Amino acid sequence: MEFPEQRDMQTQFDPFLSDRNSERRRLFGADSRSRLIDLFDQRFRVCTGFKVESTAELVASAWVDEHSGMTGSLSSLCSWFTDGKRFSTDWIASVHELLVELDRVHGQLP
Repeated sequence: MEFPEQRDMQTQFDPFLSDRNSERRRLFGADSRSRLIDLFDQRFRVCTGFKVESTAELVASAWVDEHSGMTGSLSSLCSWFTDGKRFSTDWIASVHELLVELDRVHGQLP
């Protein structure tokens, strides 16, 4: 089910995502980041209930921010994306799985 605010939300986050591209490339490298984001974008698309486009990208960006010294960015975003009143259990599980994968694959970066 789609909600009209989803399109507005994606447009709202586009400049933020654009500003983070070079920082993410530095930490992840273009190929590995893209594969992980693509994998989780697919997972989020098949979740039930309310959905937000670019969630995997937003979570990865917050992860990068957190690992770059911007404390609180990841917890704030993830608390919103894991709100059981807003999102389904499969969505919430996917958010948690993405965080585990980011730590597993990229957690050793300087």
